Amino acid sequence: MTSDAFCLGDRVVAVTEINGCVLEGRTGTVCHMLNNDGNIGVCWDLDEDEVDFALDEGMHTCCDHCEDGYGWYVLPEDIALHNEARDFEDFELSAIDILFA
Repeated sequence: MTSDAFCLGDRVVAVTEINGCVLEGRTGTVCHMLNNDGNIGVCWDLDEDEVDFALDEGMHTCCDHCEDGYGWYVLPEDIALHNEARDFEDFELSAIDILFA
């Protein structure tokens, strides 16, 4: 699957362990697309008690597109669409983001 298969707001699931924090099966929401290299920013569904560990492991805000400690950029082959629903409510989209969503 390529990064073109994903859009902002897509719900995704990790198909492999990512960076030691995001385990296979973990869900999240696409919050940022890096067009220059195909990386996809995902705001992962973490429990509050997991965030301190995630921050220690380097998880971040995906360039201010999600709350600190919940974001991580992934390659398209690391994730799959979780369902067809898109969740735009939790993310502030720019006019450019909306055009390409």
